[in-house]
Amino acid sequence: MSVLGPLGLCLPLILGSQEGPLANGAFQPVAERAWELLAAGDTLLADLQEEGVDPGRLGRVFDSWQQALAASEPGDAVPGEGALDEALAARCALGVEEAVLRRLEGLTAPDREAFRTRFEPLAAASGGSACERLYPGTRAAAEAALRLGDEAAELGWEQRASTWWQRSARHARLSGLDELAAAAERRQGWIDRAAPEAPDPLRGATSLGVSSSHAIEGFLVRPDALRRVPLGRGMRLGAAALGDGRLLVQGPRRGLLYDGAALRGGARPRMVDFEALVDRDFRTLSPFAAPSAGGWSLLPSASDDALSAVVVVDRGDPSRTVGGVVTPARGNRLMALGPAPGIDGGLGVQWAREGSRALGPAAAAGELLGATPEFQPGPLQLEGLVLVTARLMGDAPARDTVRPRPQAPEGSAPGPEAGEDRGSAPLEEAPRALTGVEGDLWLLALSSSTGAVTWSRFLTRASDLSGNMPLRMRAPELRSVGMPLGLAHGRLLCCTNTGLVTAHELDGRLVWSLRTRRREASAAGWPGSRRPLETEAGALVAPGDSDHAYLVDPRPGAAPLLGQPTPLGSALDLIGPSGGRLLLMGRDGARAGLLQVDEEGRESPILNLAAGERFTGTALLTPSRLALATDRRIYLFDMEENARLLAAAGLPEDAHGGDLVAVGGQILLLGVDRASLLEIRRD
Repeated sequence: MSVLGPLGLCLPLILGSQEGPLANGAFQPVAERAWELLAAGDTLLADLQEEGVDPGRLGRVFDSWQQALAASEPGDAVPGEGALDEALAARCALGVEEAVLRRLEGLTAPDREAFRTRFEPLAAASGGSACERLYPGTRAAAEAALRLGDEAAELGWEQRASTWWQRSARHARLSGLDELAAAAERRQGWIDRAAPEAPDPLRGATSLGVSSSHAIEGFLVRPDALRRVPLGRGMRLGAAALGDGRLLVQGPRRGLLYDGAALRGGARPRMVDFEALVDRDFRTLSPFAAPSAGGWSLLPSASDDALSAVVVVDRGDPSRTVGGVVTPARGNRLMALGPAPGIDGGLGVQWAREGSRALGPAAAAGELLGATPEFQPGPLQLEGLVLVTARLMGDAPARDTVRPRPQAPEGSAPGPEAGEDRGSAPLEEAPRALTGVEGDLWLLALSSSTGAVTWSRFLTRASDLSGNMPLRMRAPELRSVGMPLGLAHGRLLCCTNTGLVTAHELDGRLVWSLRTRRREASAAGWPGSRRPLETEAGALVAPGDSDHAYLVDPRPGAAPLLGQPTPLGSALDLIGPSGGRLLLMGRDGARAGLLQVDEEGRESPILNLAAGERFTGTALLTPSRLALATDRRIYLFDMEENARLLAAAGLPEDAHGGDLVAVGGQILLLGVDRASLLEIRRD
């Protein structure tokens, strides 16, 4: 659950402006054969309905729809036509499974029963996850999903269990199997009731102050240079809490590791040298991106049950030819860091992925990625998976002569989603996990213990805003950077910042993909470097290549887009929803200010900053408090008393603001080259 708390139903009213032309030519992948079969079934159904023919002939329609599932793979998409309203279908594609389910839900109860009767024997004979995907709306599908959810729950994977139980309930409702639907919903209720309340580390706080502060790399920070970087588009530090209670702050080349003594202020944090861990003596790490490309966010990821933190270090370079000399593509590195052997308490590499290689003592031996990816910022670590987006730095053929080791999702039942496309091919012609051409964007799920590829999904082909720049594929700083991955209502939200947002389930099944409005390269836009913000209604997504923000719902069966998108206007960055209003950092006239947008879409200021004062990073919004940092102060507001200002504490001379984050029970201010622990005062 997000710390943002509920937004209620008001946001669709807030998002009330007309969006205007999309100006978006982003590539939206479609499974052509599956779409042909679905469309053929739709045409036949329309003809039958118009002619009033005997419903018994619906079997041909049902066969066509089911064949679309058989002709596709998990993650494949079809146009939204036939399942969504006309305006939304023009910009939205659906996963094949989702498209078929929505068609079944649009039938009458007798017709759904006819579908179930037709395919129940085949479903019962197939069993497992194959049955659930290929024969929706049958008893066998509902029972298989229920069983797979139970197996995931036994392993402690609540999100995965919830996914299967919700699928089970949906199949059962289609079949009119109320008792089976109730069984799945009871199980889902156990998870919902056991979910912890939204954390509020700032409850009761009256002010915030810096208790300790440490430079990470010690380079010179010039305040006048910082002022030229738009909010959220520079180098952003990140932090993650390890399972043993320590806290890791990641910088571009080095990091800080806080143990208990350092967190209490009694000792200095340990330095972590990423360059030494990468072992590249010939090249300095340089994970930077130009503000026009969205900046680069260093956001390590850890889970409560893991001692390791996953980090993305450096950037990649595409292949190029200069004067007849070919320079091969080079990727960056995705690493899992955990306790190093010995007694010094440092971190070591457990596994790493770089280019097509798997490295480290725990790495999956012989596993073939088959491409040279640049891993994008903001991976997620969840229930035994590491989820990350990647951009290909060079062309990758579809097949290779080395067979990768088959990998299945940990704890999953055998079936078509358990890595069937990575172990079934002949030894001499095994498919790669990543294929395509330079600039292709992929979503990957890796095993958190070995780094082995569990599944991979093609997203789109990058279309940078700086598309006319001749050096865009030579200078890493000019390539668009993807938004950090988001998790909302148990689904993944992937915003490419190149015109497309996708929603996936944790096993890689696509819910939908949505094309967003794109801005001119020279026009103002959102930072695009924040994770999507979960709300009660769905999630707020503000793509870096757009001048609009979108309220989307990633849940299967729901409307993908809620209300009209909201324009950037005078905003600089989203903060989040609170008390039926949307909070923004923006400008009120000549000064920066904290703004609010009410249910009617009216914008008004809450606080104007002093002349020349500027926001420096993400705000921290909890159910009871709002904290935000400028280049001069840390402000604290009481959100239970209509955003009443509680304190405005000045910053030390060597601090220049930054992002405010809550990690492992600590509040940190992460600046350009400085991590500061904050003291929460409750007096």
